[in-house]
Amino acid sequence: MLYSMALLGKDILNAIKTRIELRMFKEISEVNPDERIEQKTISRKESLSICFVIPGIERFKGGITSILRLGTYLEEMGNRVFYASMNRQKEKEMGEKARINLPYFKGKTININTLKKMEFDIGIATYWLSAYFIQNNQHLFKEKYYFIQDFEPAFYPIGDLHYLALNTYRLGFKLISLGGWNAKKIEESTGEQCFVVEFPFEIKQYTIVEKEIKIQKDINIAIYLKTIPKRGPLLLLTASKKLKNMLKKKGLNPKIMFFGLERFVSTGAGVNMGKLTTERLKQLYSKCHIGIVASYTNISLVPYEMIACGLPVFEAKDGSAPFFFNEKEMVFYNSFPEDIVKKVSFYLDNQEKLNEILKNAQIKIKDKTWKNTAKQFEKILKTT
Repeated sequence: MLYSMALLGKDILNAIKTRIELRMFKEISEVNPDERIEQKTISRKESLSICFVIPGIERFKGGITSILRLGTYLEEMGNRVFYASMNRQKEKEMGEKARINLPYFKGKTININTLKKMEFDIGIATYWLSAYFIQNNQHLFKEKYYFIQDFEPAFYPIGDLHYLALNTYRLGFKLISLGGWNAKKIEESTGEQCFVVEFPFEIKQYTIVEKEIKIQKDINIAIYLKTIPKRGPLLLLTASKKLKNMLKKKGLNPKIMFFGLERFVSTGAGVNMGKLTTERLKQLYSKCHIGIVASYTNISLVPYEMIACGLPVFEAKDGSAPFFFNEKEMVFYNSFPEDIVKKVSFYLDNQEKLNEILKNAQIKIKDKTWKNTAKQFEKILKTT
């Protein structure tokens, strides 16, 4: 019941968010589908002024944290990095929330008032509304790029917002995709080509931990759960209840721990840990035996972080995960609850195979770090 209320509340919040987005869109853009971004040529100097245009900075936002990680490495490479909010969020507040997401972040947080008084070598759109903002404020940026962390048209049902998001890929930005899955979707949908940087994890925070999974009586399961469709909330909640029953029938003591949700949401089958800091996430992963995630659009950072911390990952076969991992590196389930239960049951009876999958996955990700991705990103900025 509480979960249904949370979903209803989320629907209301999404409706409000959509109204805000529409109002922002009306304020910042007059759409001309035939007008492409004007690109100027900049000198490929050692230090570039780089501005990420963002919707603002809020706590526990994975996408924003990824931008902060990328920007921090670009700053350490000798560039001058700015994170510019499209709204009138106070710059001090932006900095405080940025440090909650990434305590060691580097670069400068600025709001829209400061942004419009400056000029940058490179402006980087980070979501679809920021692409239209840059289109209408081209004079602030000599060259324009678009850092694409997810295929945002999929966030909306077929309709105006879907196509407004899709059409940002046709505006003439130099497109940089986080991983190849987005690039493939964009090419299939628009014919536009993307540069690609590897999907990484932060080895500074999530050091690779070699661990043998040995399940005897107690079994702890970490499930990444959010009340948005791309994370499969109804599927995972239903599966968790069936999973708990199956484990009890096997004579085990199951403990299912959800994270990523607001704390007030009742899950029914396990403990809601809420939204966790990096340190608390690592503590959670250290005491769990498996992790379950659903990535129906671009893969989440969570599977990489789970693998680094010694958790074999169960992921949706129907999502993007099979683009990044194979069946020797990850367990894939079909999108119905019984298959999740079936797969977990099988690997409980074949734990040597589960450990082999974890070992292979850790080998796969060991060089896919934010530092290496930032090097790839900077090379694109300085050579294209």
